[in-house]
Amino acid sequence: MWLILFGILVLFPAITSPVLAAQSDFAALDPSQNTTALHYIYDPKTGALLGYGTTPSPEEQVIINQIRGPGYSPFPAPTPLAMDMAPEQPVSAYGKPVKINITLSNAISDTFTFPDFPPDIEISTRPEGWNRGIVRTIRHGDEMRLLQPNNTTSTILIWDQKNDQQAQVNPGVYYLSAQAGIVQNVTPDSTTITSSFISANSEVIVQYPQGALAGTLYPNVSVTDGDVTAKLDSLVLNERGGFVNMTVIAPAPRKGSPAAPGFSQVTAEYWIDNSTAQDFRMYSSLYSGNGVNHVTWHTAPIPCDAREIRIAATKFDPYRGHWNFTVDCSDISYCAVENDTLFSREATEDAFRKNKPETTQPASLPIAPAISALAGISLLMAQRGRCKK
Repeated sequence: MWLILFGILVLFPAITSPVLAAQSDFAALDPSQNTTALHYIYDPKTGALLGYGTTPSPEEQVIINQIRGPGYSPFPAPTPLAMDMAPEQPVSAYGKPVKINITLSNAISDTFTFPDFPPDIEISTRPEGWNRGIVRTIRHGDEMRLLQPNNTTSTILIWDQKNDQQAQVNPGVYYLSAQAGIVQNVTPDSTTITSSFISANSEVIVQYPQGALAGTLYPNVSVTDGDVTAKLDSLVLNERGGFVNMTVIAPAPRKGSPAAPGFSQVTAEYWIDNSTAQDFRMYSSLYSGNGVNHVTWHTAPIPCDAREIRIAATKFDPYRGHWNFTVDCSDISYCAVENDTLFSREATEDAFRKNKPETTQPASLPIAPAISALAGISLLMAQRGRCKK
């Protein structure tokens, strides 16, 4: 047994280095970028981190079997190279600069160089799609950052809550996307063999100046369209957003039907008072049997002065229809302003009205100058009338 362990420790560097060096594209380290991405097995006894392809070679399988026994399925190991990005606070007060922490982690024995650090950051109103609604791009820095083996490095960027036109953005959820160029060096003299990039995503909430509703509503209202009945069970609201919980009853799949139970797709949107329609941030659906489904949507924060929320579901695939709900928000007594601090809704709204942020609309003229201006216009018109006579 000791001879086997000794062989593993001696052979491990020799085995892992060729596996890494054989990759023709660094994107192979990112499973989402390459279907032949490296997998890793981590031995907690020796600290060994063994890289192998999607399907281990016979030689690699021998080593895996020696570490954990035949038929062992590797459990998650430390990510070889990762970039994490997160705001210092998930919810930021309106107008307050947002601190964004970026951390690079290297869990293997190779060195990586980031030629343009900190990386580019794009801030958008939608997380994905061809039109993500990018409101601000923070350009990369010009520092060359070296990430040594088994090490981390980090930095902090500041977003001033302004868009590319240097105007304050509206309250809501904003999605952060970063992409950093990298160069991998694997030989002792740092000979570059490949280059690519690594990315990270996160989000931050810009809170309403008046705060967000905080409380739970239980409408218990049902709407039936065709063979599907949707019952709006509850709305759970806080400073980070809201959860809309619904029970949907549809015909149960027939016995022996190849169709999977539950819904393959759900489509819905919501309105706050007289605002335009908003897409839900995300949803989840759980099938509990006998045609009963539990659907939860996630909303952005709901402003403290909201009076009603309207919800319209149009698809519980394969069923289409109209399941519309209107929820009165007057029963909620509290609002959350920042860091989950609760205040009386009435007091919060009064304070907001007294300290309402300045708008971009032109200010009205003071009364005295306005009267003088009108008098001047009247006198000029009268003089022109006399001249015509």
